[in-house]
Amino acid sequence: MSKPTFQTAEGRLRALREAAKEFSEHLEQVPGAVLRPEVRLAVARSTRDALFCKGCSDAQKVCIPKSKSSFDACAELKHDHQIPHELSQVSSCLTRLVHSIVNHQASLDKEWYEKTVQEIKACGLIDEDGHCRGNQDAIDMACYACMAEIITLVATSHGIYATFLALNQDIPPLPDKAAAVGPSNIYFPSLLKQIRRDESICVAPYFLWKDVNTASPEWNKLRDSTKAILPKLLVMQGPLVGLFMALEDFVMYERFIETAYMPPGLLVLMTWRHRNPFKYCPSVSRGDVEAVASSIARQHQCTF
Repeated sequence: MSKPTFQTAEGRLRALREAAKEFSEHLEQVPGAVLRPEVRLAVARSTRDALFCKGCSDAQKVCIPKSKSSFDACAELKHDHQIPHELSQVSSCLTRLVHSIVNHQASLDKEWYEKTVQEIKACGLIDEDGHCRGNQDAIDMACYACMAEIITLVATSHGIYATFLALNQDIPPLPDKAAAVGPSNIYFPSLLKQIRRDESICVAPYFLWKDVNTASPEWNKLRDSTKAILPKLLVMQGPLVGLFMALEDFVMYERFIETAYMPPGLLVLMTWRHRNPFKYCPSVSRGDVEAVASSIARQHQCTF
């Protein structure tokens, strides 16, 4: 039996750096379900520029009038950096989406989500003929998958960036270019036996593991490592089910979450027991963890 070791600050920092490295390699090597590799990389890069956008910063000092929707308010902002794309309407759509998630999360609502999905559909980001075969259901699902893909990439890239800023450590770099061949162009009407809708759980349409058709040729577009872990991940998890359509990215996101969050997994739902001294530093109590989590949630106006 190996001798148990305490978790140390140095060990935790190494784990965070390894998670950041895995994300960089993921962007470089793994195709998305819907987005081209160069667009995915541009989204991850834009996430880090967004945090210091002057237009977003100025807007945060002003209350949004009740007569104006969060989508309209975000659409009116002028941003310091635009995501490069050969189509200006795609560039504008992606930039607004990324900056809204990074800087205005507390103001986003169901209407913002639905209007943003419609903007994705209208701006030309989805290959409706080649990818979706002209099937309207496939087009709609591709738009929802695109939304999930972008949100997942932004959440992971921003999480890494904000973590290392807070630690006053060098920011792990993103790759210079993406070598992946893609996108995978997942045809969801074939991959899924059904799509679920229940706004009491999630505004986005979603599916569970039991809804996946593993006999579909679309299933074989996923990496073996992803297919192996999906049965454990595609279970009911509240709002998180809205990200399931970004299959490869969701697996990457979960790996980062397991590394970055303390305590990991569902341990946060347990009673206030003493934390295992063989896994966690004994000088940090469960109360300390809850105090920090509460402060962060209050700062972001988050009640989740």
